[in-house]
Amino acid sequence: MSHFAHRTAGFLITTLLLTACNPTQDNTNAPSAPSLPGATAQPANPNAPAPAQSASSDASAPPAQMASANPQAPESPQASSTATASTTPSAGTTPLNNSSEDISVVEKTTFNGKVLDDTAAPLDGVKVAARSLNSTVSYTAETTTVGGTYAFNNAPAGIQIEITARLPGYTTRRRVEVLKSNKQGEPDANRYDFGTDASNSAFGVIANALSDKPEVVLVSPGRNASGLDAATSFVLTFSEPMDRKTVEDNVELRAYTSEKLTVDNGSAANTLTGSNAINSITGTRVWDQSAFNITWNRDDTEATFVFTSERKLPTDTDSDKTPDYQVSLERQDKSIRDKSGISRSSDYFKLTEGGFERTYKFSINPDEIDPGVLSLTAATAENAGSSSNGDAIKIRFTETMVQYTLGPTIAGGMGGNASQAPAANNGITGTQAAANYRLTVNRGGTLIYDHIPWSALGGSAVFDSNDPTHRTVLLLAPTLRSSAVINNRPALNAPLVLTAFFGDGSSQIVSTGPFVLSGPGLSNNFDASYAIAGTGAHLPVHLEFTYTDGTKETVNTAPLDASPSASDLKGILDNLTNGTPWTLSDSTGADFTTADTLSLRLDANATRLGSVPVNGNKAIAFVRFLNTANTAFANTQLAQSGSSLETFIVPVNGDSGVISAALNQSLDGQGTANKLSVSESSGISGLFEANDSLNVGIQGSPTIGGRAPHRFVIAQSGSFASNALNAPTDGLSLFVDTTGTAANLYAPGDNVFIQVSSTVLDPAGNSLDSNSESANASAN
Repeated sequence: MSHFAHRTAGFLITTLLLTACNPTQDNTNAPSAPSLPGATAQPANPNAPAPAQSASSDASAPPAQMASANPQAPESPQASSTATASTTPSAGTTPLNNSSEDISVVEKTTFNGKVLDDTAAPLDGVKVAARSLNSTVSYTAETTTVGGTYAFNNAPAGIQIEITARLPGYTTRRRVEVLKSNKQGEPDANRYDFGTDASNSAFGVIANALSDKPEVVLVSPGRNASGLDAATSFVLTFSEPMDRKTVEDNVELRAYTSEKLTVDNGSAANTLTGSNAINSITGTRVWDQSAFNITWNRDDTEATFVFTSERKLPTDTDSDKTPDYQVSLERQDKSIRDKSGISRSSDYFKLTEGGFERTYKFSINPDEIDPGVLSLTAATAENAGSSSNGDAIKIRFTETMVQYTLGPTIAGGMGGNASQAPAANNGITGTQAAANYRLTVNRGGTLIYDHIPWSALGGSAVFDSNDPTHRTVLLLAPTLRSSAVINNRPALNAPLVLTAFFGDGSSQIVSTGPFVLSGPGLSNNFDASYAIAGTGAHLPVHLEFTYTDGTKETVNTAPLDASPSASDLKGILDNLTNGTPWTLSDSTGADFTTADTLSLRLDANATRLGSVPVNGNKAIAFVRFLNTANTAFANTQLAQSGSSLETFIVPVNGDSGVISAALNQSLDGQGTANKLSVSESSGISGLFEANDSLNVGIQGSPTIGGRAPHRFVIAQSGSFASNALNAPTDGLSLFVDTTGTAANLYAPGDNVFIQVSSTVLDPAGNSLDSNSESANASAN
């Protein structure tokens, strides 16, 4: 281009700019719309900094307030075409777009549109502002809608223009458009509506209509934010001052994705289910307002939700299992209201230039920090009092070990693996979780317990309900239970399962005797009654005493005489016991004949004859008349004809004695000083009946093979099943040398040491830090 041509081009451009600034000069490239309200642009300060805001289709903040183009000048009731785009070119240059030298950046054009509310009604008095988003082409203008319409003249074409519509009481809306030069003068070439109805759907969308309903216009963390901490707080900014309670009552967090957490590895279903859709809230509800401390700014347009110290979002050690979450406002009645009472019941979030959304979502980081044991406290029954938990141990972890969400309770073991459970949760019992803790007690250099599982002591592991941070596990000593409610009398020969536990953590199944009823096949009485087959003349009685301490003695009596009777047999039997506890009768009242019926009974509290060595004065549990040849109770004599069964005679108070005998059978010693004792409370003395109270106690310090157990457990099995003597589910637990309501496992001053299994998991699935899995303390 020649020097002359260059100067000519510069002259032409300058002429165009001057023409645009002349209010009497028609701009043929920018036709005005006389029936629409106009706007006048104030020339910009050439030294002012360029606008920093850039166009975005995902606006996370509400648009900044636009200043009026000429606040001092009164608005003309007529449409004006005097809007001026201000530029300050250097001599011989043309102001162009940053990245282009296209002459279109300084061409002038018009644009217009309608402003409607969310019912499609036009709105008057709306302030519509326009400004350039180009750093080298300045343009600002403002107008007010008349009949719901607006128009601007002399706007620069080819650059981004931000158009903002504001009306008090309504939510501000924003559009960013690139204006066409529109040399043909098409009236709708640059039409940009806020809102839409059936007649103008091509120029706007309903989501951009002005609304007097409250809405969320900004969130922090931002929409679709990622990499957040599980305890992150979040902020909701509303379009106008809000009724706080309606927001707080309706806020909730739900799982957005469906995940199966590491701690739930035994379950078939997902731990948390999510809709994976921003406009659906079918996911697992995790938290509501109860999880937060909620604060508001001064004008109630911004609510900040901060998790309380014991709450955070469930996460996982595996990033592939870490859920995403969504915030909803539909916890209760789904209605949020502004200060004037106007409510919104759906589509709460307007966070982009696009449509409304029902919720917003974000994602959090996994948790890869292993938990550890922070401290230990050992309380004693001696100092804590009989109404306390007795010998209870508090273990404080370095982090929360259970999350009681509004959905699942999330903790190690929730999938059914007890070795991962820090304490009872979901289907894992406290007794099962107690196996993950091993106790050592040192008393003055002597090991009272040596690395024994807390479960072997009958204890349980539970979360401390008094710790709101859920970092503390209580190891509770077993409650002393020596009684059970009887449902009915056990069946004949119903077994007993007795286990002895020792201080080194070992245990032993103890052999027991059978539970017997009086007489073959008889029930609910202590008599033996049957037909006599012969007289028993000249024959001895061969019988066996079983004592309540579990010992036995076989006895052969002198033979009966030639014509024995019930009174003769009674005399022989009474000679074996203290006093005259036997009652015998036959149907004829004379000497025995094969047509007689014989009945036998042994009175309450019967004992063996005191002068008998070893077994003298022992309490009799039951007597067995042996059905052997050449004895009075052989099949052909006094026993049941044709039967090989022995005849059992139980004293009137004998049910409890029979149980005592069975439990004591394998214990050391022949005396009663170190044995188990059994009694019952009501009804027929000695007979187990429904609603009786069965009591089992320990006398002295029983031993088995020379070893002294610290505890016995009678399992809920056989005669102690729930349909008979009804032991607790975890068994009837009896402690040696212990009284009160809880077991006394250690004493003040003992050094108590607890080691936690490294298999225990935190809620994120991290296993216990092996370098921090134990603690010790002096019992207090």
